[in-house]
Amino acid sequence: MSPRRMRVALLNTVILNGGDAAIASAIADTLREAFGDRLDLELLDGSPAAPAYYPEFSLLRDPHKLALAREHVLFGRMGRGFNELRLMFGAFLLGKGMSPPPLLLTDDEERALRALAEADLVVSTGGTYLVEHYALRGRIFNFRLVNLLRRPLVLYTQSMGPFTKPEVRGPLAQELDQARLILLRDPASLEHLKELGVTTPHAEVLPDSVFTIADAEELERATSRVVPDVGARVLVSVRKWTKFQGREPEEGMREYTESVRAMIRELVDTRAAHVTLLSTCQGIPEYWTDDSEVAMDVWAGLEPRYQERCEVDRAHHTLAELKAHYARADLVIATRMHAAIIALCAGTPVLPIEYEFKTRELFKALGLERWVLDISTVTPAGAVERLGQVLEEVEGARAALMAGVEEMRAGAARGAELTREAVERG
Repeated sequence: MSPRRMRVALLNTVILNGGDAAIASAIADTLREAFGDRLDLELLDGSPAAPAYYPEFSLLRDPHKLALAREHVLFGRMGRGFNELRLMFGAFLLGKGMSPPPLLLTDDEERALRALAEADLVVSTGGTYLVEHYALRGRIFNFRLVNLLRRPLVLYTQSMGPFTKPEVRGPLAQELDQARLILLRDPASLEHLKELGVTTPHAEVLPDSVFTIADAEELERATSRVVPDVGARVLVSVRKWTKFQGREPEEGMREYTESVRAMIRELVDTRAAHVTLLSTCQGIPEYWTDDSEVAMDVWAGLEPRYQERCEVDRAHHTLAELKAHYARADLVIATRMHAAIIALCAGTPVLPIEYEFKTRELFKALGLERWVLDISTVTPAGAVERLGQVLEEVEGARAALMAGVEEMRAGAARGAELTREAVERG
């Protein structure tokens, strides 16, 4: 008799975001490592456009997005709370082994709930979505559905918190307390989880799941690479940001983009560098933001002689394509954290620009916190100075950096074992 299929639902994915797509792909590979070829994986994603870009995944709609999408016939948008109650009642019935009555759920809603109800394991994807400057209602709602369905829940490697709002703290703690396993990307997130009052003993800090795409032999070869004095190839990831600390959004973006231009000018002047602006969130019109729009603004603000040495890649790229691009670079300046991780996995050193604490925590773990620029305080002069520091130190730091990435890869791979143990705990 062949072994029973292992059904896993991957919840809360946003794969039109290239970094999130990399996370989903890495988690899928980790789950295959944990459960072998008998794995059946379904993703529950927020966008109806996702299947067109990622046909390799089996995709259903995110339950809370479905609740938001359907306006009540009598109460309009105010009826979304009613829709949430409908889905929760449907989940309660399925959790008790009963079928929801006709007309309670739409076909898409019932498909999403049944995918969760029939899963042997529900994994909430990794990333940074449990922080208070994003809307948390939908995430808490999805966790509540999983718990009403009585399915085992694992939260994959993520950064979370701090949590200060009473309307977030109580409901989130109640749902997370029932999780089988919670994996965090950094010690700060583990402290935020403890401060929230979550008492689960099964919480561990592991490197981001995307580090599993690194290859030990490629990292070893990368230790002998150098950033050339002339003709360096540099890739730059930028993004739109509004939540600056101590700066208004317009001022913050102005200082940030001018700081990126200052580094491009310095690289062209001192290294005759060729610079390509390429990020992880671009080339998908259905997604809410496109990093290449900021990249075009950066490029447009350069003088013609610098524009001749700088180009903007506006296309959508798969994870494999992004890794190949970053592998050909001598240096990456990365605002998106997963641009930084993909570059590191490709063996390319990174000057990181931090917009959330996750980036600083990552480079602290690699022993290179001193390389991090803060998007809220960066200035053109400070950026050029930090660039000079990184270029001066990079060759001496390269071997230790690649060894650190290899440690991250091995640590991230432990997620397979921990997930398998979480299922076996029953």
